[in-house]
Amino acid sequence: MGRRLAAWWRWVVRPWRSAGLILALIASFALPAFMAASADLFLVSASDSITRQVLEDDPTGLDVTIVASGALTPTGIADLDVAMRGQLQRVSRLDDPQRIVYADLGLQRPSPDGISPAEAIIGSGARFIASEGAIDALDVIEGDRSVEGVWISERVSQRLELPAGTLISISDGKPLPIAGVFANLWEGERDPYWDDLPPAFVPRFSAVFSGPLNETMIVPESVLLGLSTEGLVRWDASMTDWPDSYAELSAHAGRTRGIERSYTESNELAGALAGFTGAGGPTPTLTTEVFDIRDEIDVIVAELDQPIATAALGGIVLGLLVTAAGAAFAVRKRETEARLLRADGDAAWRFAARAVAQFAAPAAVGAAVGVAAAWLLVAAPGGGVQPSADVIDVRSIVRVALVGLSVAAVTTGAAASRVLHTPRSMVGSLRLAWFLPVVGVAAAAWIQVGAEGNAANVNLLVISFPLVGLTAGVGLVVLAAQWLMHRAHRSGGSLPPALFLAWRRITSADSSAVLLSAALGIALGLIMFSSSLVAGLDTAADAKATTAVGGVTQVRVDGLLDAELPEETTLVRVLTTRSTIGGNQVTILAVDPETYAAAVSWHPTFGSSAAEVITALEQPVDADVAVVVAGQFAVSSEAGFGTSKVTSYAVVDTVNAAPLTSEISPTLLVSADLVDAVALRKHDAERPSDVDADEWTDQFQSPLLRARPVLISKLDRASLTTFFDDNGISVRELVTLADRRDLVGNRAARWTFEYVSLLAVIAGLAALGTLFFYLSEQRANRQLSTVMAERMGLRQRTAAAAAVGEVLGLVVVAFVAGTSVGLVVATRLFDRFEPDPRLAPDVGLDAPWGLVGGIAAVATVVVVLAALANQWLAGRRTYGEVLRGS
Repeated sequence: MGRRLAAWWRWVVRPWRSAGLILALIASFALPAFMAASADLFLVSASDSITRQVLEDDPTGLDVTIVASGALTPTGIADLDVAMRGQLQRVSRLDDPQRIVYADLGLQRPSPDGISPAEAIIGSGARFIASEGAIDALDVIEGDRSVEGVWISERVSQRLELPAGTLISISDGKPLPIAGVFANLWEGERDPYWDDLPPAFVPRFSAVFSGPLNETMIVPESVLLGLSTEGLVRWDASMTDWPDSYAELSAHAGRTRGIERSYTESNELAGALAGFTGAGGPTPTLTTEVFDIRDEIDVIVAELDQPIATAALGGIVLGLLVTAAGAAFAVRKRETEARLLRADGDAAWRFAARAVAQFAAPAAVGAAVGVAAAWLLVAAPGGGVQPSADVIDVRSIVRVALVGLSVAAVTTGAAASRVLHTPRSMVGSLRLAWFLPVVGVAAAAWIQVGAEGNAANVNLLVISFPLVGLTAGVGLVVLAAQWLMHRAHRSGGSLPPALFLAWRRITSADSSAVLLSAALGIALGLIMFSSSLVAGLDTAADAKATTAVGGVTQVRVDGLLDAELPEETTLVRVLTTRSTIGGNQVTILAVDPETYAAAVSWHPTFGSSAAEVITALEQPVDADVAVVVAGQFAVSSEAGFGTSKVTSYAVVDTVNAAPLTSEISPTLLVSADLVDAVALRKHDAERPSDVDADEWTDQFQSPLLRARPVLISKLDRASLTTFFDDNGISVRELVTLADRRDLVGNRAARWTFEYVSLLAVIAGLAALGTLFFYLSEQRANRQLSTVMAERMGLRQRTAAAAAVGEVLGLVVVAFVAGTSVGLVVATRLFDRFEPDPRLAPDVGLDAPWGLVGGIAAVATVVVVLAALANQWLAGRRTYGEVLRGS
C-alpha cells in the first residue's frame, strides 16, 4: 500500500519537475477560465463605456425635479422643505436643491372707497413666482427692491397701465404696491432665455399681442405664503457628480426611486405632506430621465449579452480543446512510462484517476491565472471605474475548471490506453473522420450567412461561422500545402545544405507540423477577421453618416436665409428633377463654391476632396455647366437636367460619394452660382423688345427656386441653435453626425466581433503550446540522426540554419492560410452587417496589414528563437549520451 501511494505521489508531482510541462498544463487550464471570466468583465466594461457615452450626450438627464401642490402656508412650506431636502440629500450626487413657490392667481385693482368691488385686471391666469435671488437678478427699469410688492415686466406695465407704485391686490387679498418694473424677458416670438427654463414657467404666446399672454410676475415668498391660497412648491436639484459606471448609475437610480418611496415610508416626510396637501391629497411628482437612461443602456447591453455569451462559449470549447491537447502532450512526454504501466495491466480508468490527482493543482492555478489575465486584458484597459471582483461568476469558473479537469482525465486515459497504440496508417483516416464534418458545417454556415433576408443581428450562426470557417479554411490550405510538399519531396537537391535540409524536413512534415501550421494560421486568421471586420464596420458607419449628414451638423430650414451664415457653414440646395436623356430622375446638389469646401465633412472614402470638386465645377465646358457625379449610379457624360427650364451639363469628374448623395437616383454636384448665371442669361436673351430690361430681370425665377435648402456646418448644435434664435430662423430638422452614426452603426455587432478578437489570444497561446510540443518531439526524434550527421561533417551553424528555415517555412504557410481565410470570412460577414448598403459610398473591408504584419514579425522572432534554443538543447548531448539514451 505504501509503495502504491509513493508511486501515485511520484506520478502527481512529476510534472512540477519540468518547467516547460507544468507551464503548458497551467496555460491549457487557464484558457477556458480566461474566456469564462472575460465575458462577464467585457459586458461590464461595455456597459460602463455605454453609460459614459449616454451621459455625455444628455448631461442634464440625471437632474431631479419634485413638484407638490397644496396650501401655501409658512408652517406647511417650512416643514415640507426640511423633510424633502433631507430625502434629496440622501442622493449624494445631487446639488443642494433650489426651491420655487408659485401659483396662478387673479390680479385686481383695489376698491378706491373700500365698498365697491375690486376691478379685475387679470382673472386667474397671472402666474406669481417666488424664488430666492429672483428679484435680485432682475434688470430693473424702475422700482425699489426694498419694497415688498409685485414685480412686473415692462410689457405688462405698459399694457395694463401699472407703473411702479400702483396699488393692486392678489386674489382679493390686502392691497400691495407694484414694487418695480423689470426689462422684458421675452422678445419676439421666442426668446432664447426661455429655452433653459422648465415648461411650467414659460408663458403662453399670444398672436394678438405678438408676445406672451401674461408674463411671469415675481413676488417675495412671504407675499405668496401670506395669501393662504393653493399653489405649488418645486425643488430642482442638478447633478454635480456624474456616474462613471453602470453600477453607479443603477445605484443612483435606486436612491432616486427611494425618494418616491419615502412619501409613505418616511414618517417625517409623510407627516409634512399630510400637513401641506391635506389628508388624501395628491402625491408629489418626481421628474427625471435617470430611469429612461438606465432602461436605454439595459436595452443596449441586452443586445450584447447573448452574442457575447455565445462567443464566450465558443472560446471555452476552444480552450477545452487546448486542455485536451495539453493532457495528450503530457502523456506523450511520458510515453515510455505510460507504456510500461499499460503493459503492467493498468486500465484506462486508472490513468484517468491519476490524471485527476495530477492535474488538480495545475487546474486550480490555471483558473486563477485565467481570471487574472482576463482582468488585465479586458477590465484594466477600459478606463473609468474598475469593475469589482464580484462581477465574475465564480461558480462558472469552478464549473469550467471541473469540466477541464474531466476532459484532461478522459484524454489522458484515452491517450495512454489507445492512442499510443494507433497504427500510423490510421492517422490519415482519423484526421479525415473529424475534419470532413467541420468542412461540411463551415460550408452550410457560409451559405446561411449570405442568404438573403437574414437580419443583421448577431446570433449563434454568426458567432460559430468565423470559428468553424477558419478551422475548415485554414485546415484545407495547410493540408493542400502538405500534399503539394510531399509531391515535391525529392526536389531541391541543388540547394545549399541548410536550405536542403530544411526543405526535406518541411516536405516530409508529419501531423505535428500540420498541427503547428494550423494553430498559427487560426490565430492569425482570428486577428485578421476581427480587426478587419471591426475596422470595416467603423469606416462604413463613419462614411455613410458623413454622406447622410454632410458635416458636424445638418439643418433643414423652411426657406432661403437672409442672414449672413456663420463661418464653416454652407447652404446646399437639393433639387429632384429629370434628366433630358431617358427622363430618369436625378438629384441636383447646387453648392456654394465660396463656402462649400470649408463647411462640409469629406470622408477619405469619397475620393478626391471638397476643394478639388469645387475646382472641377469651375472648369469651362461646352455645355451650360460642369457637374461632378457622386455615387454609384451611371449617368450620361453630356445631357441636361430640368423640365421647363433645361440646363445642359458636362461631367468633369466622378467621386464615390459626397454629402447628401441620394440613395435612389444619380447625384450631380453643380455650382449654384453658375446655374443661376446661365438661367439669367437665357432669360435675358428671351426679353421682348417692348419690355424694359430691369422689369424683365425682376421677373427672373431661378431654376433652383423649388430646391430644398439644407444647411451644413462644422459648428455644433448649440452654436447653430444660438445663431437661429438670434436671427429668428425657423428650423424644421436638426441632425448631428454623432446622432446619425449611432443610428447606422450596429453597436452589438461591433462589440461582439471586437470580443471575438480575444479568441485569438487562445489560438495564439495554443499555437505556442503546439510549437513547444513540435520542437520537443522533433528534438527527441532527431537527436541520434543529428549527432551522427555532425560526426559526418554537418556543422552546428548549418544545423541551426536548417532548424530556423524549417519553422519559418511552417510560419509562412500559416501566415498565408490564416490571413487569406480570415479576410474571406470577414468579407462574407461584412456583406451581412454593412450599415445602410444602399447609401454611398460602397465601402469594403480595410484589412489591417500593418497589425497583422507586426504580429507575424513578432511570431517569426519567437519561433526563430525557440528553434535556436531547441537546437542548442539538442547539441548539448554527446554522441555517447545519445546512444545510451536510445
